[in-house]
Amino acid sequence: FERALAGIDRVAARAALRASLGLRENVVLVVGRLVAQKGLAPLLDAWRRVPDAVRADASLLFVGDGPEAARVDDAARAAAPGEIARLAALPPAEMPALYAAADLMVFPSLGDAWGLVVNEALACGVPVLCSTLAGCVDDLIEPGRTGWRFDPTDVPAAAVAIEGALRCGSRASMGAHARECAKRFGPEAMAGG
Repeated sequence: FERALAGIDRVAARAALRASLGLRENVVLVVGRLVAQKGLAPLLDAWRRVPDAVRADASLLFVGDGPEAARVDDAARAAAPGEIARLAALPPAEMPALYAAADLMVFPSLGDAWGLVVNEALACGVPVLCSTLAGCVDDLIEPGRTGWRFDPTDVPAAAVAIEGALRCGSRASMGAHARECAKRFGPEAMAGG
């Protein structure tokens, strides 16, 4: 991911993604298999509870396939234009450009042993709003530095967490901390361990 990012123009990637999908200024990614365990239903419920004024310039972009794809597609059709969108799963080689174009990633898992997409987002300098039920949360998410933590089963609190992450003025500066954190879990470091 680090090598791939070196060849990506983040500004151009942001503009291309927004134009191609009709997305709003702030893109919030949700990446992974679209299955119930990933917490998509509570996330969509929480998203609807975020104040309209906060969501007005944000898009929730799902990237993946699975049995819950229809739920996401239905939510996209019911939402205002550009508010919710979905892309089919992409090859790993295309993911760095997608992360580079995003402002925030949400990992709403209801129970994952780890959550590799969190590593990927952090490696690309994207702060993550991460479920407290994901195995990676304690190792990767330093509140206020690499992202935020939330309980995806508490929908009202999840809405507050999403709102807080969207309102955070230091998301861009959190990117450097995110990249440094991800390096601690890179292939060389893990092999050395």
